[in-house]
Amino acid sequence: MEVLKLKKGMMQVAKVVSVLILLSFPLFAQETMIGVYSDIEGQGRRILELKNGNVFNENTASLFSHSSFISRGYYLVIKDTLFLFYDSLPSANPPSIYTVQEKSDSIFHEFGGGYKINDDVASLTITVEDYSGNPIRGCNVGFMKSNKPVFGRTCDKNGKVEVYTEGKLIEYISIFGLGYKPIWISMNELWGFKSSIKVELSLESNFSYNHKYKIVKYSINKKKKNKLLLVSINNPNKKLIRKHKEK
Repeated sequence: MEVLKLKKGMMQVAKVVSVLILLSFPLFAQETMIGVYSDIEGQGRRILELKNGNVFNENTASLFSHSSFISRGYYLVIKDTLFLFYDSLPSANPPSIYTVQEKSDSIFHEFGGGYKINDDVASLTITVEDYSGNPIRGCNVGFMKSNKPVFGRTCDKNGKVEVYTEGKLIEYISIFGLGYKPIWISMNELWGFKSSIKVELSLESNFSYNHKYKIVKYSINKKKKNKLLLVSINNPNKKLIRKHKEK
């Protein structure tokens, strides 16, 4: 937490310093840099948009899958160098989660009486829902050990699976649903109990987001017909050219 606060503080200081420097080196003014840049090969793999207010959006798309990596931040121009200050972005969707709603070390019969559950026994009722509380039918529930399935079950129309297992043959439970983020549940705290577990699966997303604070530098080069070429200082083979200029 302290490291995160320090990073954020450093970014705020950098923003203040950047504005002061920007006023001192007007060779490439903000207005001349605004626009949309893309891979010089023209394959549309990567698009960088420099906008008013010194902010930018970046989208790196895969040509072989319908997925994108999205980044945002602010930029600074000093003489003939473009600095991109990347922010840490939240994920598109929250993670899948689970809650142990009920837990008992004894099993009681309807007609009275009962018994204590052995330490190597687990009685589980698992209910799988989406974030709106709708049951997810047909989810695969795998009972795993050493990354291999021992046995599996499929959720019924109510999103429910009931299992009684003994011998501590299971290390964790894996739950997968088509189009949802998977989740894994450790068995460590479930042995010796009868447990009712509610699982909420989050929708999978084709978008992933930058989570790292970083600074990337490009040299700015003028091209014919008033085009601008950006060349990565750390990797000269990485180039972007302005395709459209914001009006």
